Amino acid sequence: IIPTLVALGDTVQVWSGSASVMHITSGLFVNAAAGNLSFEGSTDDLNGYHVQGGLEQRFFSLGKTTLFLEWAEAKEDGASDELTIWGGGIVQSIDPAAMDLFVNLRQIELADDDALVGMAGARIRF
Repeated sequence: IIPTLVALGDTVQVWSGSASVMHITSGLFVNAAAGNLSFEGSTDDLNGYHVQGGLEQRFFSLGKTTLFLEWAEAKEDGASDELTIWGGGIVQSIDPAAMDLFVNLRQIELADDDALVGMAGARIRF
C-alpha cells in the first residue's frame, strides 16, 4: 500500500507513537505502535498498527531467550486493499560473544497476494 507520490514542496504530516511494557519477574512483554501519514490536499491518510508480545527468560546459561508473536496492519483510507502481517520468532543471546542469533517467520497478506517470509541470522554487538 503506497499512497500517491508527493511532489516536492507538498506538506506531509506524520503522527506516530509506541509503548512497551515488560513484567521483569516473568519476562512477559508487549510492544505496540501506531502511525498516521497524511498528505496536504488529500483525504487518503495511511494508517498503520503493530503489536508484538512475548516472553524473555534465561533458559540457558549462555544468555536470555526471547520468544515473540506479532501482528501488523497498514491501510490507506479509501483503498480496498490492506497489508496484514502475522509472525513470530526466537532470539537467543550469547552473552560471552556479545551476539544474538535470531529466526523469524512472517505471513504477509496484501490483496490477493500472500508471501511467507523467513529470516535467520546473527548480530554481534561491539
